[in-house]
Amino acid sequence: MLGASLKGPALTLLTELGPDMTYYDLVDALEVRFGNRNQTTQNLALLQTRAQGRNEDLKSFHQAIKDLARRAWPDARGGAAEDTAIFHFARGLRDCRLCELVLGASPKTMARALEEAVRLEAVLQVARPDRARRGEVIQEEIGPREEEIQGLQANMGDQRHREGYRHKIVCWRCDKPGHVAYSCPERPRKSSGNERRSN
Repeated sequence: MLGASLKGPALTLLTELGPDMTYYDLVDALEVRFGNRNQTTQNLALLQTRAQGRNEDLKSFHQAIKDLARRAWPDARGGAAEDTAIFHFARGLRDCRLCELVLGASPKTMARALEEAVRLEAVLQVARPDRARRGEVIQEEIGPREEEIQGLQANMGDQRHREGYRHKIVCWRCDKPGHVAYSCPERPRKSSGNERRSN
């Protein structure tokens, strides 16, 4: 009966198993191919790297973390799994200050973590109204600075071409160009002891 209701990739899997398979063989093969149990490591990795998206609100991010935690530990209920989900929720928050405050509030459940995050986000927006418009402010500051940097780079390039881009070597002993102090013609020479002696 189960075999008759399969479609798509599951039906392909059924045809690969062959005619002498049992019901339990089919269930095991379907569990291996489509079940969540073998994907726990992948879901755990996704949970550890999940961060709140730029346009993602807190409630959507909270639900995504809950779903990943449930898939990463399908048999776990409460306790350590809940604490880990709370940690990953707080750590993945876009605003670092909000992350610190949520972790500092020590919520015991994911529902309480969401409540704290929503409340604290509102507090931060009231306390730091300029942070809400931070993207616009940064763009306003970057524009003129970028133009200034490009102008300076162009001036440096022109200056290098005029000077032949080669630094002039100047002796620090005699202040004359073209040689270094080691090979300075005005440097007093010491005898090395290998010169011929005159009798």
